[in-house]
Amino acid sequence: MNSDLKKRVKAGHQPHAAPAANAAGGGRRSKANSADAEIPPALSGAVRRVAALLTGIANDEHSRRYDIGIEVKTIKDAKGAEKYGEHAIRRLAKAVGRDENVLYAYGEVATTFPDKRAFHALHQMLNSRGVPLSFSHFIAVAESPVSD
Repeated sequence: MNSDLKKRVKAGHQPHAAPAANAAGGGRRSKANSADAEIPPALSGAVRRVAALLTGIANDEHSRRYDIGIEVKTIKDAKGAEKYGEHAIRRLAKAVGRDENVLYAYGEVATTFPDKRAFHALHQMLNSRGVPLSFSHFIAVAESPVSD
């Protein structure tokens, strides 16, 4: 994990609260949709509930993908061929009906972010639209070359 992110996590960086407009789908609106920019009070409760449900789905999905990555990392760290047989990740992918490269990407995330609590703290950080980072963002960071 890069040192700036580590510092923010160690400093107890708190997740940002999503602005109401962002929770409602924020971002740029066309002139045709400008009348929809304000959420009526009767709709605001539904907006909050749906936004919370969507965040819950994302949290659960991130956690499950991370846990899959831990399994892949464990196999790789154990020198898979010795303990699990030749081409262990390929066999695992075939057995669970997933792409081998996807499983390796999940493993890279678990390798890059070995502390699950820190990973989840980073996941709670919001982008400029008030949305948590997607797992694809973590894959991109994990697969990026590190420069000194």
